[in-house]
Amino acid sequence: NHFSAESYVGRPCSESWIEDQARGTLDIQCDPWMDWFHGGLQFQVEHHMFPRLPRYNLRKISPLVKS
Repeated sequence: NHFSAESYVGRPCSESWIEDQARGTLDIQCDPWMDWFHGGLQFQVEHHMFPRLPRYNLRKISPLVKS
């Protein structure tokens, strides 16, 4: 669900596109063997920051996003 965290209506709260994308979404931690079952949906923050990145690369980019 894209609305599991606080969301906004109207103008964005900040000037940062990345902050706005991360504010209304969250990730779910699971073991790598569960990736197929979730289909990449457990990496919502990564998906919103890099929407064209193939889902099999979302786990690889996750440490960079967290840092």
